[in-house]
Amino acid sequence: MKPVTSRRHAGFTLVELIITLAMAAILIGIALPAFNDFMRQRAMISRVNDMVVAITYARSEAVRQGRAVSVVAAAPTPVPPLANEWGGGYCVVPGTPADCAGADVLRRFEGFDDATLTSSNGATALVFNARGLLVADTPIVISLCSTDENVDPGRVVNINRTGRADTAELECHG
Repeated sequence: MKPVTSRRHAGFTLVELIITLAMAAILIGIALPAFNDFMRQRAMISRVNDMVVAITYARSEAVRQGRAVSVVAAAPTPVPPLANEWGGGYCVVPGTPADCAGADVLRRFEGFDDATLTSSNGATALVFNARGLLVADTPIVISLCSTDENVDPGRVVNINRTGRADTAELECHG
């Protein structure tokens, strides 16, 4: 005669499953706001990188073509409190500042509603000469700040007289 052995069933009980799902819901609830903040910051960095791309492209095209090339604000609103010279979009055009609606636009960059992109002196165009140098009396600073006061820091693009652009963090809502 064989001894009777009980077989243990492998698997989860309903209580274990409910506890696991509750823990997963708590972890998702904690992680989701942090992920949303992360995504908003990545969007801000992407926008400021687009501005740097436009500046670098205009500068290299000016040298390549041997003539002035400009980065121009498409729909500037320079009047405070809605000052947003560059937030409506911008384009790269050959020659001195022209309209972004023209046929000779080299490259377009789309605008956005949830942030402001403003220059230190209200400039709505950046002109680079045939040597790639910025045609301006002083360096230009362009600031990107979110309209949502919970999204900080913003970003800043510093364009020196030689036309080089660099970026840094900027406290917008502090």
